[in-house]
Amino acid sequence: MELENINSVVLSHDHGDHTGGLRILEKLGDVEVFVPLSFPSQFKKRLSSYPNVSLVDVSGEREISRNIFTTGELGHFVKEQSLIVRTNRGLTVVTGCAHPGLENILKAASKLGKVYGVVGGLHGFDKLETLKEVGLVAPCHCTARKREILNLYPKTSLKCSAGCIIEI
Repeated sequence: MELENINSVVLSHDHGDHTGGLRILEKLGDVEVFVPLSFPSQFKKRLSSYPNVSLVDVSGEREISRNIFTTGELGHFVKEQSLIVRTNRGLTVVTGCAHPGLENILKAASKLGKVYGVVGGLHGFDKLETLKEVGLVAPCHCTARKREILNLYPKTSLKCSAGCIIEI
């Protein structure tokens, strides 16, 4: 995908490894940036300083684009939003780190239909049996039990790393 074709950016939560690459905004055309409502006002002010950025505060579930939704802000200590992508196979949930708990994220997503896949960081997630009925699991960067998930579900899980492409 060419940078000029990007018109939406979704930030999951306010941790530097999820917000540190924002200088890329300088290279984009007009873009909406979706952030959880709880993001610090100084951060939002910095985002709004880009002339091409329209900042969108997210509190509840909403559609971002055709067949792409946000769960809305979930959690208590670390508030986070996840993406929900509607595909031919069902919904695929894309998490940041799943700080609110994967079970809570999946519950929010399932309001839109059957969850087919989960891609992203699963942090301290340990209820691995939850993934039994999921057709695609790609545990990413902060998943404490990544190796165990890959071994437990070899037919439905994929390795995930920076720069990898996962077709859903």
